[in-house]
Amino acid sequence: MTTTKDRFTRQQELVPMEKLKNLKVTVIGVGAIGRQVAIQLASIGARSIQLIDFDTVEPTNITTQGYFEANLGRSKVEATAEHRGNCSRQ
Repeated sequence: MTTTKDRFTRQQELVPMEKLKNLKVTVIGVGAIGRQVAIQLASIGARSIQLIDFDTVEPTNITTQGYFEANLGRSKVEATAEHRGNCSRQ
């Protein structure tokens, strides 16, 4: 059985933290795919993530793009950045 610690240790070998901490990433479009990419980048340790999208969260985005009802009418960038807490807003 793989423990959480083992899983993260294995993943750290794929993308060294030294490279991630200095990496600046830009995600253009935070719809279904871009939002997930941004969340995963933050989860693996990317510290500087710039999000670019000029759209707002609509009812259809809740079921298809992972947004929440509380995000309705908000900027997709703000809702995504708030979800992970460490994405810059553009």
